[in-house]
Amino acid sequence: MEFEQTEKQLTETDLKNFEKTLQINLPDDFKKHYLTYNGGYPPYEYINKRNTTCLYYQWF
Repeated sequence: MEFEQTEKQLTETDLKNFEKTLQINLPDDFKKHYLTYNGGYPPYEYINKRNTTCLYYQWF
């Protein structure tokens, strides 16, 4: 499955700086997703077939 509306490729350094700034530790699976896709969401057709609701947050 391809994700839509992804952003520029992130680096490990980007994520480490983000964690440091917010003083948090992100889960490894979350970091892996963002390093691979940098956000985005599954296509509507995929979500609609699963009859689920998709919520997402966008950082500015």
